[in-house]
Amino acid sequence: MPRFRACYDYGMGGIWLYVEAASAAEVVERYPALVVVKRRPSWMSPEEDRKLRAKADNPFWTKWLADLANEPPAQLRER
Repeated sequence: MPRFRACYDYGMGGIWLYVEAASAAEVVERYPALVVVKRRPSWMSPEEDRKLRAKADNPFWTKWLADLANEPPAQLRER
Protein backbone atom coordinates (compact mmCIF):
# COMPACT_ATOMS: atom_id res chain seq x y z
CA MET A 1 0.00 0.00 0.00
CA PRO A 2 1.35 3.47 -0.77
CA ARG A 3 2.58 5.84 1.91
CA PHE A 4 1.85 9.55 1.94
CA ARG A 5 3.92 12.29 3.56
CA ALA A 6 1.71 14.24 5.94
CA CYS A 7 1.98 16.99 8.51
CA TYR A 8 0.10 17.66 11.71
CA ASP A 9 0.39 21.44 12.17
CA TYR A 10 0.03 22.38 15.83
CA GLY A 11 0.54 26.10 15.34
CA MET A 12 4.16 26.59 16.29
CA GLY A 13 5.50 23.74 14.23
CA GLY A 14 4.44 20.44 12.83
CA ILE A 15 4.78 16.71 13.23
CA TRP A 16 5.83 15.08 10.00
CA LEU A 17 5.19 11.43 9.24
CA TYR A 18 4.27 8.99 6.52
CA VAL A 19 0.82 7.43 6.53
CA GLU A 20 -0.11 4.23 4.73
CA ALA A 21 -3.37 4.54 2.79
CA ALA A 22 -4.92 3.74 -0.57
CA SER A 23 -4.96 7.44 -1.53
CA ALA A 24 -4.20 10.93 -0.25
CA ALA A 25 -7.95 11.48 0.09
CA GLU A 26 -8.17 8.46 2.40
CA VAL A 27 -5.47 9.95 4.64
CA VAL A 28 -7.45 13.19 5.02
CA GLU A 29 -10.72 11.31 5.51
CA ARG A 30 -9.23 9.11 8.22
CA TYR A 31 -7.16 11.87 9.86
CA PRO A 32 -8.82 15.27 9.27
CA ALA A 33 -6.11 17.03 11.32
CA LEU A 34 -3.40 15.97 8.84
CA VAL A 35 -2.40 17.70 5.63
CA VAL A 36 -0.92 15.55 2.85
CA VAL A 37 2.23 17.14 1.42
CA LYS A 38 3.02 15.79 -2.04
CA ARG A 39 6.41 17.43 -2.52
CA ARG A 40 9.23 17.25 -0.04
CA PRO A 41 9.60 20.71 1.54
CA SER A 42 12.80 22.52 0.52
CA TRP A 43 14.04 22.55 4.13
CA MET A 44 13.74 18.75 4.39
CA SER A 45 16.78 16.94 3.03
CA PRO A 46 16.38 13.68 1.10
CA GLU A 47 18.12 11.94 4.03
CA GLU A 48 15.62 13.39 6.54
CA ASP A 49 12.77 12.29 4.29
CA ARG A 50 14.22 8.77 4.06
CA LYS A 51 14.50 8.58 7.86
CA LEU A 52 10.93 9.82 8.20
CA ARG A 53 9.71 7.13 5.82
CA ALA A 54 11.64 4.48 7.77
CA LYS A 55 9.86 5.47 11.00
CA ALA A 56 6.41 4.79 9.52
CA ASP A 57 6.25 1.29 11.00
CA ASN A 58 7.22 2.40 14.50
CA PRO A 59 4.55 1.30 17.03
CA PHE A 60 4.68 4.75 18.67
CA TRP A 61 3.44 6.42 15.45
CA THR A 62 0.86 3.70 14.86
CA LYS A 63 -0.63 4.44 18.30
CA TRP A 64 -0.32 8.20 17.79
CA LEU A 65 -2.31 7.95 14.54
CA ALA A 66 -4.95 5.76 16.20
CA ASP A 67 -5.34 8.33 18.98
CA LEU A 68 -5.54 11.14 16.41
CA ALA A 69 -8.23 9.30 14.46
CA ASN A 70 -10.29 8.88 17.65
CA GLU A 71 -10.20 12.55 18.69
CA PRO A 72 -13.64 14.14 18.64
CA PRO A 73 -14.01 16.64 15.76
CA ALA A 74 -14.60 19.55 18.19
CA GLN A 75 -11.12 19.08 19.64
CA LEU A 76 -9.61 19.14 16.16
CA ARG A 77 -11.29 22.46 15.33
CA GLU A 78 -9.95 24.12 18.48
CA ARG A 79 -6.37 23.86 17.28
